[in-house]
Amino acid sequence: MKNLIMNHGENQHELNGIEYTTDKMEILFRAIFIFFVFCALMSIFFLSIFY
Repeated sequence: MKNLIMNHGENQHELNGIEYTTDKMEILFRAIFIFFVFCALMSIFFLSIFY
């Protein structure tokens, strides 16, 4: 997992674009993705209890 993150960071530096904003957007998208996965797991969990 750490290796994957390091490789991703190296690829970003090659772009030479707006690295700071891409990092910020990536963190934001990752947070939203984790939030949606969490919501899905919680809904499945509650549905399995109540049905």
